[in-house]
Amino acid sequence: LSSYAAYASRRSVWQFLLMLIFYGVVMSLVEAVQFLQMERDFHLPKSFMGTVTFVGTLAEFPCFSYGKTLIAKYGHNRVMKFAHVVCAIRLVLLSCVTANTTSMYLVIQPLHGITFGLFWSAVVDYAFVSAPNDLKATSQGVVSTSYYIVGSGFGAVLWSGVFESLGARYAYVLGAILVSVTGFLLLGGGHGCGKVLDTYSQPAPRDRIESWTPSKMEASLRRNASEDEPLSPTLEGGYLLGALSDEQEREKIEQEQDQLLMRGSLRDPVGGGVPPPTNGRGSPKHTVIPKGAATTSSSDAQGRLAHRAARAPAKMPYGVAVV
Repeated sequence: LSSYAAYASRRSVWQFLLMLIFYGVVMSLVEAVQFLQMERDFHLPKSFMGTVTFVGTLAEFPCFSYGKTLIAKYGHNRVMKFAHVVCAIRLVLLSCVTANTTSMYLVIQPLHGITFGLFWSAVVDYAFVSAPNDLKATSQGVVSTSYYIVGSGFGAVLWSGVFESLGARYAYVLGAILVSVTGFLLLGGGHGCGKVLDTYSQPAPRDRIESWTPSKMEASLRRNASEDEPLSPTLEGGYLLGALSDEQEREKIEQEQDQLLMRGSLRDPVGGGVPPPTNGRGSPKHTVIPKGAATTSSSDAQGRLAHRAARAPAKMPYGVAVV
């Protein structure tokens, strides 16, 4: 925990966690107050409440299924901003429900797929990508604690009091204002958390990147990353190229690349490479190869590259260049 505390002292990290807590506070409205309103104000049967829950659960499936694709295309920051906007709209719509229009619950509830399913996909993925290798598991635990225990727990107490004092309609309106303000301050404006989220999310230029496996990319980049600055996997120009001297390890990595290519989540890498220089500690160091420079000396490797490039996807997710 001491290592994660040092990592969380970065502005981008604690702002991300703060955003997650506020979002958990707001989402507790639709997970608790909504059903209190159904039961106490509208006297709806339990079967109707179960139907509403079922509709919301169904709406999560496509969002979880295609969340990775949407994150790769638009980036973590835009996906989270979109979820905040939809959450505000959802709460405003809930504030308009009356005893004569309770069927609106079934129309509004599918938005749960975006406000939770899509948002949670972006949060978990960003926490994994941005955390150091030795803190990735801890980061996932902190994300769950921030949202479910701190955010939702505090929100349940807060909104229950508001519901008892002012009613559900005022609770929904206050929740819509809270999620709009916190989303703008913590994700918008190009500063803090939003800026770093964009750094991790922007697509890399197709003609400037040669891909390797994600594990090799993160390990190599982190060896050369400054401890007081967040890792930025996005390159501004040139090729970032690395190679392995061990043929067996290279074959293993090529098999991993083939599996990623089959899933459409990785551009095709160079079939061979040149031995990278070291940084004095025996570790590989980044080598920036200008555009057009030769990267292999083997015609077989070039043939493999040409064959794989024909079936490689058009875009590389998250804008990461890997060595």
